[in-house]
Amino acid sequence: MFALIDCHNFFVSCERVFRPDLENKPVMVLSSNDGCVIARSNEVKNLGIPMGVPVFKIRHLIKEHNIQLFSSNFLLYGNLSTRVMSVLQTFVPNMEIYSVDEAFLDCRGLKEDLENFSGRIQSTVKQWTGIPVGVGIAPTKTLAKVATYFVKKRKFDTCVLRSSNDIEDALSQTPIEEVWGVGRKGSQKLKTLGIYTALDLKRVDPRWMRKTFSVTGERLVRELQGVSCLPLEAEGEDKKSLQVTRSFGRPITQFSELKEAVLTYTCRLAEKLRQNQQKAQMLSLYIRTSFFKEDYLCRSGVISLGQGANDTPSLVKAAAQILEKIFVPNCPYQKAGLTAIDLTSRNSVGMGKPLQSSLFEKGGEFAQRAQTKKNEQLSDALDVIHRRFGSQSLVIGGCGLTSDWKVQCNMRSPAYTTNWNELLCVGGDNIARVSIK
Repeated sequence: MFALIDCHNFFVSCERVFRPDLENKPVMVLSSNDGCVIARSNEVKNLGIPMGVPVFKIRHLIKEHNIQLFSSNFLLYGNLSTRVMSVLQTFVPNMEIYSVDEAFLDCRGLKEDLENFSGRIQSTVKQWTGIPVGVGIAPTKTLAKVATYFVKKRKFDTCVLRSSNDIEDALSQTPIEEVWGVGRKGSQKLKTLGIYTALDLKRVDPRWMRKTFSVTGERLVRELQGVSCLPLEAEGEDKKSLQVTRSFGRPITQFSELKEAVLTYTCRLAEKLRQNQQKAQMLSLYIRTSFFKEDYLCRSGVISLGQGANDTPSLVKAAAQILEKIFVPNCPYQKAGLTAIDLTSRNSVGMGKPLQSSLFEKGGEFAQRAQTKKNEQLSDALDVIHRRFGSQSLVIGGCGLTSDWKVQCNMRSPAYTTNWNELLCVGGDNIARVSIK
């Protein structure tokens, strides 16, 4: 049996931990640059406001219903996510962190009643972190996803799917587009074949599914049939790609300003690669204008990084080369994104093969390897300085010093858990932030 723990409206719940006055009130969290809705309380969902809608389209609803808005505070959300996952690790030996607000637990060998087990998880996580969670338990990971669908849609605290009758009843009420891994396009194709619910998909011949779709489709059907095909992934398993994307605080038309923004994001991407002890063999960059403006434009490019790189100077140089090729003058760019592709562990390349110098390596190649070593040492020094003095204490010259293009976050909550100057002080009925001199 697998248990899937899903934090309720996670970003909103994180804001409510330190603002209990917001309980039972409509709350929304906005994307970078306060552009779109990325998290909604149940009260907002009941108003019919969809996920991802631009804020400017619902200004009248925000005012009419006094909806509380927050700029995204990912540092706070990440910290609380770590706390939730640490609590969950106390319940079972094996766990897979699936996302910032979801985790699978391996319940094999558990002697405790499953209903009691799920209730104990809920109460403990709520008491220790302040975050409400739902728990779905079933024989496979895909069925556990179905169980959490009922937790969300039917307002259940927990859902345990054990018997075949319970499983079939749940699958019959689950639309095909809600099945884990199907997606919008996949559901459209399945509906043309007469498959409208998860139960319809369960009754399909797995061999036909493999022939018509793929081996992934076959595994999905077998998972719905109660055959576990998706084991827990090992904690810390290497990611296949890393991405940094940001909207700008205002449209950018000048190449110099756009370059500052792109290089700033590149430095962050390089830092994330080093944190994961990985190198990228390719770097991709895109820049785009607003979706909601006429003459929408999106340009992208990719460059090879040879045997792989994670040092800041190499990635900054590569990003600058891509930008020079894809930049179109006089366009009001609103967003840029970088993706590190084909990642390998820090001291390897390809499928775990160690980096080796050529037997006939030329003098220029020796110099290049020496420069790479210097770049890596410089990057490691940057990381040490940033951890001690802050991410803006020392920056690459090309990133600029006065950047008014940075994202707007005028409604961001304090860093309650990561900044001494913004800790809460509780006294009587009053809550105030501590000021550390």
